[in-house]
Amino acid sequence: MTVISTLICDVCTVHVSDSFITQRTANGDLVPIECEESKIIRVKAWKGALSYWGFATCSDYGWNTGEWLRNEASAAETFCSAEAFASHLAAELKAKLAPMRFQNPLEKGIGIHFTAYERLHDCEIPELFLISNWANPSYDSLRDLSVSRETFHTLSGQAPLHSHRDSHYRKQVYDFIQTRKLLVYNNGHPSLFNKAANGLFALFCELYEKKALERSDEVETWLRLTRWPLEAVIQAQRDFVSRFKRRVGGQPHALAISPTGGCWSFEGTNPIRRL
Repeated sequence: MTVISTLICDVCTVHVSDSFITQRTANGDLVPIECEESKIIRVKAWKGALSYWGFATCSDYGWNTGEWLRNEASAAETFCSAEAFASHLAAELKAKLAPMRFQNPLEKGIGIHFTAYERLHDCEIPELFLISNWANPSYDSLRDLSVSRETFHTLSGQAPLHSHRDSHYRKQVYDFIQTRKLLVYNNGHPSLFNKAANGLFALFCELYEKKALERSDEVETWLRLTRWPLEAVIQAQRDFVSRFKRRVGGQPHALAISPTGGCWSFEGTNPIRRL
């Protein structure tokens, strides 16, 4: 189970992920088969990025989620909009997963965050498209794979609707983040990551609203801030969790994109660099 965080603010969007891909052995132990590769893919055509959690690889079906997403992202510019690209991803992924059969159906559980900026009049407005077949945040059941817009749903509490693409709703999202509000999405292990990350992001939200956050107009600040909860959980697992029970780990990765399309990455222990 990969863990990811996505943060949306007025300065940028940020994706953060660990790099663990694990396999469960016959006795129930978790053995890492990947601990360095990023699970975040830039989608330059739409000033966006993709990140995923859940189903990552399956040699029996020749499947690798990261490779598939990279291939799809390379053709993103052929679509008329970010929404069209998101709908394409959902349809293609649903078709790819359909013939796969597992003893435990939950092994096919997958979620993808796709952020993009959509232009409305003179505004670049961020959106998060959620592509997923998870039925709930406990990840204990599946539903039909679908795509939904999440930003207006998050700020309003209303169920995601197709009509949230309309300018009236998109402008409300823009106005919301202009008042120093954050939209944060933590997905992955419910108890080993989400609880800790949600608490830390609540602190960051309060600091930003109270104008107590230093250098809050800099993308680099948001890269470090969004990555920090993940780094804390990775370190806690290294220090206190049995080696074969760790669900979060490896190199942390982060990618930030500004409304103008500028892109910054923060990979492992390397310094932040602009792409």
